[in-house]
Amino acid sequence: MSVHILKCPKCRTPLPEAFFNASVFAPCPHCRSAVQCEVFPALYAGPRIGRPGDPLVDAAEASCFFHAEKRAAVACDSCGRFLCSLCDLDMGGRHICPQCFTAGRKKGALRDLDHYRVSWAGIALLVAVLPALAFSFVMPFTAVAALALAAIGLRKPGSITGRRRIVTYVLAIGIALAELGGSVFIGKKLIEDLTTHVRGDR
Repeated sequence: MSVHILKCPKCRTPLPEAFFNASVFAPCPHCRSAVQCEVFPALYAGPRIGRPGDPLVDAAEASCFFHAEKRAAVACDSCGRFLCSLCDLDMGGRHICPQCFTAGRKKGALRDLDHYRVSWAGIALLVAVLPALAFSFVMPFTAVAALALAAIGLRKPGSITGRRRIVTYVLAIGIALAELGGSVFIGKKLIEDLTTHVRGDR
């Protein structure tokens, strides 16, 4: 790993590895500015290199469809082609060849491959906020819908990056509860006013 990956944001001097993931700020060796660097563990892991595959030593052995000089390790569960260790793509226990992987990704047939995830937190917040902005009579119903969406989203897997949008969930739930409380209060006031008006007419 190169130690010149991260630089001081002020003077652009490369920072030594001792600065990475330090618990306190440290002065830059060149400009003395306070610097703190947080890096992912993947920076230390280096590139991931796939298995090269075993060479074919016996003509009676099956060879890889894509590499004739490599010994077949498995067969593709989709098309049946023999694959060496290099070409074998493990998709949740299924062995897929590169061509079937490409075709499956285009068709959306690979269920284990996450292209995107629904932002339940964003939908819940949108459903909670829009009727309130329009002062709509459907606000109590959309508030209940926002609470239901937030409950569904909290049970679903988080973002592909691993982050959960807790603040968005809290906002959506808070606004929805406020809308329900406001709707109950307004409804009570309307009923009281109507009752008073009816009694006054008598």
